[in-house]
Amino acid sequence: MKLIRFLAGINLKIITVLLLLTYLNLEAEQLYVYVKPQYSKIWKDLIQNYKLPGGTEVIKLTSPEYNTHGNFLYISKSSWADAEKGGKRTEFIKKNIRTFIYAPAVPFMDKNSNISLADLQHTQNVKIVPITNIELPLKALSVNHIYPDNKNYPLKIKYFVNMHSINSGFLDWFNSIAPESADNNGVVWIEAVGDTMLARGVDLSLLEADGTSYIFGNTLSILENSDFLLGNLECVASLKGTEADKRYHFHFNPKVLKNLKEIGFSYFSIANNHSLDYGLTGFLDALANLKSADLGFSGAGKNLENASKPFLANIKGEKIQVFSAGAYPVESSGFDGRKFTAKNHTPGILWADKYLMNLLSLKASKNTFDIVMIHGGREWTSVPTEKQKKLYRAIIDHGADIVIGSHPHFLQGFEIYRHKLIAYSLGNFIFPGMEETEYGEDSIILKVGVYGGRILYLEIYPVLIRGRRIELSKGNRIKNRLIKLTEALR
Repeated sequence: MKLIRFLAGINLKIITVLLLLTYLNLEAEQLYVYVKPQYSKIWKDLIQNYKLPGGTEVIKLTSPEYNTHGNFLYISKSSWADAEKGGKRTEFIKKNIRTFIYAPAVPFMDKNSNISLADLQHTQNVKIVPITNIELPLKALSVNHIYPDNKNYPLKIKYFVNMHSINSGFLDWFNSIAPESADNNGVVWIEAVGDTMLARGVDLSLLEADGTSYIFGNTLSILENSDFLLGNLECVASLKGTEADKRYHFHFNPKVLKNLKEIGFSYFSIANNHSLDYGLTGFLDALANLKSADLGFSGAGKNLENASKPFLANIKGEKIQVFSAGAYPVESSGFDGRKFTAKNHTPGILWADKYLMNLLSLKASKNTFDIVMIHGGREWTSVPTEKQKKLYRAIIDHGADIVIGSHPHFLQGFEIYRHKLIAYSLGNFIFPGMEETEYGEDSIILKVGVYGGRILYLEIYPVLIRGRRIELSKGNRIKNRLIKLTEALR
């Protein structure tokens, strides 16, 4: 009898322990959750992407109070200073799960590139929108001269998951959450300039002490502040070869290529009507000199295969490809650039024809930012031809993100086509001898900020040519003229 009572007592204790353990286990699987209605989408995405431990009972709260709940989770927009309102203060673990970035958006030719936070709070003319929604013909403005890749950028909204728990299952679940962020590797600043002609004594000046400062003047601070600087080299980087049968011939001492590299130039287009001014000898020597100076180029080579390779760069995680091609008409002297296109076993340049379109279709992609520099159009005109517009739009159709034109020697307007940018002509940049040519001394530095694979920022710096030298232009004359030329293309 005593044995029966003893065994019954043991069973009762076992049952009591099992019931207690079951009760504790049920408590451990209860998760109290407070999520404001406007954050419900973030909560749904969270538990869809990261499954809660099996058997979890989610108990939704209508207020942020957690009191004595053992397992408590809430979604907050910041560090959430109201956490103490729910009762006794308890340490929380916190993880940033979502970041939304906003920016002021204005038309792409707006003269402003920045707005202060104070002005932003009082203006009605600037929209604040998610940065992922901004695309040409809108551009973003910096805020207090700060960009979204800066940790102090003021228009970021961060969302956090905050948890209090000692349950190992919930803690493991929390640790499995990968922080989400809308941030990418940063804004890549690409600058482009027009026809850069280093003959007529420019190279001699550059070889002198302080020659770079003398030639480039106060544009240096702009040029040096880019991640990728490119232009059209309107002359042969060689003193070898003999003059071709054409009217104008430009070449320069290749020693000054190091000056251009020091300024920050990364790439030059040489698929133009002056790259063969001194025949194949000068052309091939120029290719070697550019390579030796570590300056990129494309659209020209010892054969078609070489000329077809785009120049590649990887900047802040952004993959960039640059293509160049010629599309200029036959010169009055009879010089026809198409006769000097690269072939399978013949040196030359790439031509903007069906071959280029097929090349772009093959090489351009959503994973690269694709720049195409075209030397085409009619010289000494401010308006692109219909043939020019059709060609440059076709280049966008085949995958380019931006088309940059040269050859007209005058500024021509910008066009937004399929949310991409066409700069029909940046005019001359360094080009002595334009004193008697109206508009021939007007130039710009085009600066675009690429963020998330697309142009988000666009800035224009007006430049004046002063003989061999250049300088930033004061006032708005050049910019206003460019705006009018752009509006005329709509």
